[in-house]
Amino acid sequence: MHACIRKLFGEGPCESRGEDLLVCAPAHEGGSRGGGGACWTFRYNQTTQQSIIIAQYHAPRPAEKIAFGQTAAIFQEKILIGAAKEFDGVNSMNWTEGGGAFHVYSREPSCTLAFEQTINNPNSAPNGNFAQNIVATSERLLVSALGNTVNQVQYAGQQFVFDSV
Repeated sequence: MHACIRKLFGEGPCESRGEDLLVCAPAHEGGSRGGGGACWTFRYNQTTQQSIIIAQYHAPRPAEKIAFGQTAAIFQEKILIGAAKEFDGVNSMNWTEGGGAFHVYSREPSCTLAFEQTINNPNSAPNGNFAQNIVATSERLLVSALGNTVNQVQYAGQQFVFDSV
């Protein structure tokens, strides 16, 4: 199934939990939403042996080339979707040079979902690439900012650890 999804959606991340599969396409144009990528949650039905789309996610602040969906994770019953090039409103007027962010969505047993919050790069810098990589364990979340400036060293990069979101 993963090979077929990769062929349809490109090289975005896949994350699975039980019968649910989260698939992202960071280059997806998003129709009337303005581009910037999209993600879908599929649920496999054992009876029909088919997968159906149960949720679709778009950037809450849509813009072209923000890399929404370049990374994604399921963490503590929440869906986290990275947008490494997203403009944070602080250091750049160019969306593609943004410091990056990730967006948090709640996952409800009834398949409903809701946008909860956006977490911007804590050490915002142009091209910070915050949320270019997101790794979730059962207890912690590790989020990279590969382009952040640290101790006046440009593009030194940083890692941020979250206990909750």
